[in-house]
Amino acid sequence: MILPLCYIYDMRFSYIPLIIMTIILPSCLSTARLSDLPKTAGEINFDAYAKGLTEKSGAVWTFKTSSEYYLETSIPVPQDTLIKMIQRAFILRKYIINSANPDGACITGSHGMTVNEWAYVTGVYYKLSPGKIQMYIRTKITQDITGGAKNNLSEKLGMIIASLIRQSSSQNI
Repeated sequence: MILPLCYIYDMRFSYIPLIIMTIILPSCLSTARLSDLPKTAGEINFDAYAKGLTEKSGAVWTFKTSSEYYLETSIPVPQDTLIKMIQRAFILRKYIINSANPDGACITGSHGMTVNEWAYVTGVYYKLSPGKIQMYIRTKITQDITGGAKNNLSEKLGMIIASLIRQSSSQNI
């Protein structure tokens, strides 16, 4: 009678590594990497986002999902100034700027752990056209199996960029 109880006791502990791996493995499946983001603005169909913006909401500034934000303005801003504004917005949101590629019209940044997310990476892509600037912001979040509060980090960064653009316009008047 004692031998079977010991055997059952040992079997119970052999399942612990299996249970731990079952919990840890899925949490690693949603890891945010810079490689998950488009490399250049050429990979973004800005016109499709602009079309969706005007057809669906009638709004002037937003097209959003949980990890994206589209921004369009007719305020003229030179490319070098726009890049500085985007970098400033990244810094204000406590990002580390990973790359700034003026030729690819793209700036990427990463952010460490917060209350809601383990970490996240964001890419800001822009298209300068005569009479307008289009921007697409995409954030990829590292999330575990417990999930988190709905939090559009792309929108928060986009709102800062929009504010900086409006400020520059009012200073030029």
